[in-house]
Amino acid sequence: MVKKIHGVTGFLLMMVLVTCNSPVVESKGNPCPELMSIDSLMQTSPDSALILLQASPKEDPYYQLLLSEALYKNDLVQLNRPELQEAKAHYDSLGCPFLSARCHYMNGVGYYEMDSVVEACQEYLKALEIMEGHYQEKDLVGYKAKFMALTYTHLTMLFSDQYLHEQAIYFGKHSLIYYNKHDAEPWHLAWMLDEIGAYYNMMAQYDSADCYYRQALEMLADTNHQIFRDIIARQAFMSYERNHQSNQPIAVLRNLKEKAKNNDEFLSRCLALGDIYYYELNYDSSWFYLKYVYDNTNRVDSKILAADRLHKMALVHGDTLKANEYAQTNAKYVIIKDKEGNLHSKLTALWQRYVKEHQDIQQGLRIKKAKKQWLVVLGSLITVAVLVFILYHRDHKKAFGAHRGGETKSA
Repeated sequence: MVKKIHGVTGFLLMMVLVTCNSPVVESKGNPCPELMSIDSLMQTSPDSALILLQASPKEDPYYQLLLSEALYKNDLVQLNRPELQEAKAHYDSLGCPFLSARCHYMNGVGYYEMDSVVEACQEYLKALEIMEGHYQEKDLVGYKAKFMALTYTHLTMLFSDQYLHEQAIYFGKHSLIYYNKHDAEPWHLAWMLDEIGAYYNMMAQYDSADCYYRQALEMLADTNHQIFRDIIARQAFMSYERNHQSNQPIAVLRNLKEKAKNNDEFLSRCLALGDIYYYELNYDSSWFYLKYVYDNTNRVDSKILAADRLHKMALVHGDTLKANEYAQTNAKYVIIKDKEGNLHSKLTALWQRYVKEHQDIQQGLRIKKAKKQWLVVLGSLITVAVLVFILYHRDHKKAFGAHRGGETKSA
């Protein structure tokens, strides 16, 4: 069991990513100067930007994009979905790639709020396609690099939430590229490294997981940061999975439980302890921790895991009443397998198509670069050949002239 900790830490990371620096707006489309100022303000004060938007020209497509972003950054429901769709069509037709990509991204956010996961994935991928199709890698810096990092991060979490770990790792690694390009805070990098490590952990690729956990710890100078404690907790549980020695992992997790700074962190430590005790057949201790998690958590994945363990322990103790209660919880929360399988196949197909198109684009760029290099080499060779020919012809002409002059004197 590796607890997938997005929660508060993931939300804070998203907010920091989308509230850094001023975005670059293409001049095409003549954006309103007032709205451009609000756009810049929103990067540091989204609540103030939302207030100012209420007095701005609402018929402007740029306004609808900014309103959608302001609602998201203030943790409010997307209320202008039809208008955002119109803004998206407007910028798609006008040829403003960055504004168009931002519209697709925010449309994806709206879809995800409605649990339309496939549609959200399509829009996030479309945003990447627009950016990668219109900008060279050297241009994806500053706010554009932050936008790329944010989009890749959303895809990472989308696939992670569906337990599609291979795909989550793919997008997580790409997000790291853009974290580094815009000089992200060390804890941004540590968070994503930790996430990637957790996905490898859940795939039982422990060496890879340990490598990413160690890299994440190296990024954190502040040992009091929750990400630091999360990584130590994951390492402790992974140690138990690999060696099946419970004493040290339990001691570490108990210590971390006492250092928890919020309820979610405290519950995650209890869940890990309850799970180790469950595997150790210490059902009394396991029941104590997992029952507490079951009664207090708001996280669906934690609720499902706790209910599953409690159901099985109730059966061992012959308590069919409690066993049925926890079985019903699982039936309520667990996604129907047929529906889940269909969703997974659609998401996997989208990922495979994106990877192929991305590889084709990169291959095309490599071929284009190679052609340029060959043209430069060929041009250089031709230049050298022409120079050699000119010099040879000049020297030959001089030598011939000197020879003729000598014959004349002799005569």
